[in-house]
Amino acid sequence: MKILITGARGLIGSKLVPALERDHDLRLLSRRPFPDDPRAYQVDITNFDPVLRAVQDMDALIHLAIATSRESDYEDDAFNAQRGST
Repeated sequence: MKILITGARGLIGSKLVPALERDHDLRLLSRRPFPDDPRAYQVDITNFDPVLRAVQDMDALIHLAIATSRESDYEDDAFNAQRGST
């Protein structure tokens, strides 16, 4: 199965990717850069066009992306990450 994972470098995503990569073809999205992984793309998920391109030809989507900042704008970032991408 071809699976797109948003938030792939986050707390949960970084644990989930190794568990799934043995049996599935993965495409990974994160707002943080990836070290030399051809499956991975640095994307702001509130920008719809790159996300739409990334989801093409995928069988499933696991949406784990959320802002993790401790700054005062955390709630706005978290809301925008969810609203803009789902």
